[in-house]
Amino acid sequence: MKARFLLFLILLFGMFSCKGPGVSTGDYAVIPVDLKDKGVMTDEPMFDDFDYLMLETSDSSLLGEVAQTILSEDRIFIYTMFPTGSVKVFDKSGRYLYSLHRGRGHGELLYPNSIALDRNARQLLVLDKYDAVVRYDLDGNFIDKQTYAGMPNFYFERLGDGMLFFNPNITGSTQMWLTYCDSTGHRSEFLPRVGKFRLFIMQGGCFTRTDDGGILVNTLGYDTVYMARPDGTVKPRFVFDFGSRGIGARMESYVDHKDYNEDIESGMISNPKDMGLFGDELLFRLTSGKKDYFGIYDISSGKLRVTDRQFAELPQMPHRTGYTEDAMLYAISPLVLSEYFEEHPPRSSKARELMRLCNEEGNPILIFGRR
Repeated sequence: MKARFLLFLILLFGMFSCKGPGVSTGDYAVIPVDLKDKGVMTDEPMFDDFDYLMLETSDSSLLGEVAQTILSEDRIFIYTMFPTGSVKVFDKSGRYLYSLHRGRGHGELLYPNSIALDRNARQLLVLDKYDAVVRYDLDGNFIDKQTYAGMPNFYFERLGDGMLFFNPNITGSTQMWLTYCDSTGHRSEFLPRVGKFRLFIMQGGCFTRTDDGGILVNTLGYDTVYMARPDGTVKPRFVFDFGSRGIGARMESYVDHKDYNEDIESGMISNPKDMGLFGDELLFRLTSGKKDYFGIYDISSGKLRVTDRQFAELPQMPHRTGYTEDAMLYAISPLVLSEYFEEHPPRSSKARELMRLCNEEGNPILIFGRR
């Protein structure tokens, strides 16, 4: 009951406290989640099938930890966060093409934080040093740079004729998670910050583009997934009801990540993350205890299924790195994959071929989870 009341307050506060167009209530689905309900839990994996792509490994193409993967018609754009931010580009067969240069020269990047694709303009967009959007054509040629002063952001997406930014409280003074900047420079802010700790990184990101041009937004502290529209409005789309086990009811009490993580390990349920919207199915990940759960929600019927198995023959992937119109994307170390296959010999011909191709010193392997 307390969780439901807090959710109501969050929605109400979001409607009347943001600058510009408010968060409005509209048609949204309420998704009750009970991880002890045998009618909801299933032994079937989230993904029925998978594909994979080996990426060329060389001194120039070597990748760190993959944070984002975006596919265009003939390119694969990969952003790695650790050990240093970099943007590398491959073709659809995995052959290395080029990297965007780092430095202080014309058209170079200081420290990239996120990437996006403007498909209409056929441009690669890079969020650099938290406050500048740098544009390149798909061959890596610099076009221009626009700075959004006073906005330390970590994720962004092209939305309508503007930009949607997410601020993870880098400075410690963030009041709103979301900012939408339209083509005239006008800013609207949404989703009041919940919790007091600084600089959290949502591995897998917090934006998921939809077929109709909108963007689903999931963020720390909210059991509600919002829909941002091209007209710059934001409203609830999916409301998760975890009963008394939802972590959202306690967010205001946390001063650091330690308390948050301890409550999750004790059995509270995390906010939904790693979203994917494929046709009428909403996919998501939850964490409770020391375990991840994977949800499949049928929007048409309202039916929910939850499993603790992501793939039938692959290890659990740590977080999504992207998505296509019919697949969720992950990146996994070939060393981790080889060790898993040693303990869990693959049965299908596809998994056996993947095991054979694993080069323990090679680049991460892209995995496409398909339903």
